[in-house]
Amino acid sequence: GDMSEELKILVVGDVDGQFTKLYKRVNKILERNGKFNALFVTGSFFGQTPDSLIDDLWDKLKSKEVQVPIPTYILGPTNDIQEVMYDKVKEGGDIIPNITFIGPTGIHTLANGLKIALLNGVYDSGKIINTQGTEYESLVAYTADDVRRILDIAKRVDFKGVDFFFSARWPDSVTRGSKQQIDSTWCTQNHGATSIASTVKARYHFSGGKVHFEREPYRNHTGSELPSNVTRFIGLAKVGNKDKAKWIYALNICPRATCDSATLLDIPADTTDSPFWHRAQRQQSHQAQNMQVGLHFGGGAYDRYNDQNRKRRQRTSQQPSKRPLVSPSTCWFCLGSEKVERHLVVSATREMYLALPKGPLVKNHVLIVPVHHVQTSMTIEQSGMDALIQYKSQLISLYAQQGMHCVIFERNHKSDHMQLQVVPVPKEVTSSMIEREFKSLGTRYGLHFSEFSSIKRAKEQFEFKEFFLFETPNGHIFVSEVGLGFPLQFGREVLCSPTILNKPERIRWKQCMLGKAQEEQEAKDFKEMFRDFDPFLRKKK
Repeated sequence: GDMSEELKILVVGDVDGQFTKLYKRVNKILERNGKFNALFVTGSFFGQTPDSLIDDLWDKLKSKEVQVPIPTYILGPTNDIQEVMYDKVKEGGDIIPNITFIGPTGIHTLANGLKIALLNGVYDSGKIINTQGTEYESLVAYTADDVRRILDIAKRVDFKGVDFFFSARWPDSVTRGSKQQIDSTWCTQNHGATSIASTVKARYHFSGGKVHFEREPYRNHTGSELPSNVTRFIGLAKVGNKDKAKWIYALNICPRATCDSATLLDIPADTTDSPFWHRAQRQQSHQAQNMQVGLHFGGGAYDRYNDQNRKRRQRTSQQPSKRPLVSPSTCWFCLGSEKVERHLVVSATREMYLALPKGPLVKNHVLIVPVHHVQTSMTIEQSGMDALIQYKSQLISLYAQQGMHCVIFERNHKSDHMQLQVVPVPKEVTSSMIEREFKSLGTRYGLHFSEFSSIKRAKEQFEFKEFFLFETPNGHIFVSEVGLGFPLQFGREVLCSPTILNKPERIRWKQCMLGKAQEEQEAKDFKEMFRDFDPFLRKKK
């Protein structure tokens, strides 16, 4: 059917081989509500013991004497007894007609357009011995490599998130931050589910377990990040459980790829912070946490959502104001946006413009920014690159006249519009001193810089990665991939170090902000000074 139509989906918890109970209930729902597109089982589909592995209905479904009433998608086995049922479909496929094992742990796109992250199995040592005594990888227990497969995709710059995340068991800290009193003592450690849940930005995360729990939605972005969808975690009880706890859930969903962003980015009133943030934040320096809030004219920044709003939100943390979507019209850096602080713009051409930063490190610190919504210098069109190179060489001439040369850096991490920071430093500070300082602080944060002769060369390796780039006055370019916990003010921290600018008090851009009147004066002075150098002004004369 039409891709943009809403899909009607059912999800159930552990079935444990009780197919008769499962499909009896499903058939009632279908009779009452018409056709559904799919049923997902987020837990154990087969039974836990050899006797309860399947019930009497199985053979009839297999022989098609009874039809499976709805395309049913299942996860992998949760114990060794169930493995035999997956013998022929280890890579995914139909176990019997209309009952499909989705496939190995990873990110899958189904024929109906849904994008799903899947964590098969349970948290365990990862290997078992089969009866012949040969060791083999088990589908039952997930390994660190399984989890890493998903995280590697989820950390790519172009990754937008998934519709569903299915894990057989709950991530153990998912109740944190919820107002509900819920018994989670039965929850065992589930590191993989926790790591994946905190990175894949699923719209819904379903797990099987002992009790039913629908958590308040939680947000997946902090104040300094591009807004993304909230996640609704839903834990479902076992099919036909004695306590009559809810074990089936119905929803309508329009696949992410065809869904409009207003629907995707809606933040309901009861939304909380992510229950998993404490983990990510422990890995960040305290300073980086303080900087989380609004690093936009990047490294030095426009606070993404202004301070007033944020303070108000902290007081009424349960009712976040609707956050603006970052589209070209609401982006701090798109020249066509009402958000741009125009008084800071000092020169512009069709493709690029120059602006003074919100919290300058030193006098004449400038940003080179694309006019349009371009994420990084690696994804820029050739015409944009030409304008960038012209601006760069004219700035270098300007600084040279003042006895300075410059360091250039770019952070593609928690930013969605490229900004190239250009910072003049005294000539006595040599390229090799600058390189040494970036590399030595970089190792503290796990960065490994590779050297390139041009951005074009770096592109092959870093186009789809989050990275930090710096260029020394002699024109050498160094790039490193960055990961979770990378401090947003890294570039400033390096330049403020004793061997370069020796201005530790200027690391935090917020402490360097000038009032609007002074910003206007600085911009006027800069324009005046840059007049003779501006490569695009002359052409206009």
